[in-house]
Amino acid sequence: MFNQKMLMSLTALCLASIGCGKGPDDPLTGTWSNTACFGDTQQPDDIQSCSTKLRFDADLTLTLTDTRQSLPATAVYPRCTATRAVKGLRYSTDSEGTVTLTGTTSSTLVRQDCSNAADNQSEIADTRDSVPAGTSRYSITNRTLSLTTGPLSGEYQRE
Repeated sequence: MFNQKMLMSLTALCLASIGCGKGPDDPLTGTWSNTACFGDTQQPDDIQSCSTKLRFDADLTLTLTDTRQSLPATAVYPRCTATRAVKGLRYSTDSEGTVTLTGTTSSTLVRQDCSNAADNQSEIADTRDSVPAGTSRYSITNRTLSLTTGPLSGEYQRE
């Protein structure tokens, strides 16, 4: 006859085997980054550098951080570093190399280190970047995460 402790152990083992997004043991857990401008197929003319970070936390939440440094002589926000943080998504993975995103995103923007002090902006709500819920294919080789489908497509290096 099964006791409650044994039943809980079997349930945990079953859930681990189907890959429900395993938190700290999930291979995605951690921070991954690249030098692409999130949401743009090529670097905008007024931007001198970009970085995109994906942070997959052990609590199965995903945060995307899009950081852009504008050119020193651009007409709008010269030499500003604009950082957007997109939150609100949860993720799960399976053993087939699929990551599923659920939830609705919200975004904040901070602008700092600008040539013109008046251009600096403390954190405000922003709607520019969003990440739709859905399913993407991924693979991890060494320290590189490749997302081959979906809105986060690209290659990211583990930090």
